[in-house]
Amino acid sequence: MSENQNVMEINPSKREERSRYIKLLTLCGIFIAVELVTEYMLSFTLDNRYRLSATSVIRAIAGFSVGWLGGVVSTLCDILGGFLFYGGSMIPTLTIVRGLQGLTHGLLLHKKMNYVRIIIAAVISTFLLNGLGLVARYSYNGTPLNWAIATPSLIAYAIMTGCEIVIVSAFYHTLVPQIKKIMYNSGVWKVTAEKTASEESNDA
Repeated sequence: MSENQNVMEINPSKREERSRYIKLLTLCGIFIAVELVTEYMLSFTLDNRYRLSATSVIRAIAGFSVGWLGGVVSTLCDILGGFLFYGGSMIPTLTIVRGLQGLTHGLLLHKKMNYVRIIIAAVISTFLLNGLGLVARYSYNGTPLNWAIATPSLIAYAIMTGCEIVIVSAFYHTLVPQIKKIMYNSGVWKVTAEKTASEESNDA
């Protein structure tokens, strides 16, 4: 009887954990699809060099929702985008940069989003790592960095960083609380004792 009782006690928690992982992976798949759409279908290019999109905002929301898995989401998005829209052509170092951008948002924003973290994540991900991606593109092509071209790119990255900060900050008190509620109610996020303390420290 005691063994049967133990099995009955363990199995529900295992089922709950399995269900949570399935929901988490499904959510990652949704974010991959949304990133693909914003990055490759809803973006536009200026002067054949600067592609502008809302992908950084999606990365921020994905990072808040799925944590470090946001890095996996952005990496797979770049790989799939290369195959679907560029015939398999991609720059490996740039793919790593995209993964680091998603990881940065995940590590800084997961369950802990506030204005300071939003600014830090945007500066590191959208400005610094995009700058690193620019260097990666030149290195991949075997050409020296052309500052006459790089400077306007950095200005564009700075503008994109500012836009991300404004948009994600606007979502902080509108969309983010709804996402938080969905994450807890669906069981994707575990309700723990640290939930209350974490939310109180974020609102401080």
